[in-house]
Amino acid sequence: MEQTKTGAFLRQRRRELNLTQEQLVQQLGVSNKTISKWENGWTMPDYGIVPALCQALDITVAELIQGQEAEEKGAPLSEEQAMELVERISSLEKMVRRQRRARRTANTRKQGSFCNVSQN
Repeated sequence: MEQTKTGAFLRQRRRELNLTQEQLVQQLGVSNKTISKWENGWTMPDYGIVPALCQALDITVAELIQGQEAEEKGAPLSEEQAMELVERISSLEKMVRRQRRARRTANTRKQGSFCNVSQN
């Protein structure tokens, strides 16, 4: 799944439906910054918001994942398969965030240890 492609698709669908970001914010209960991040490809929608987002934009989960309208409405992924894939992606993103946080914490501790040794 390409975040940039998916984000551009979300923006396109929102505009095709003549929705502003603010109107989508009200429908989904998220911030306008969140929608902007999705549309710019900086983040992906969280697993829990995907069904409501797809309904608001009149797209399938498979189309969201593929970042484009399905050529045929019989998309290659079933909705169940697509939701399972979204759940796995969400889990992986959380794992990556935890790993990054752990690395930053470890680096901060190393720097703190270095400073303490240097002061002696």
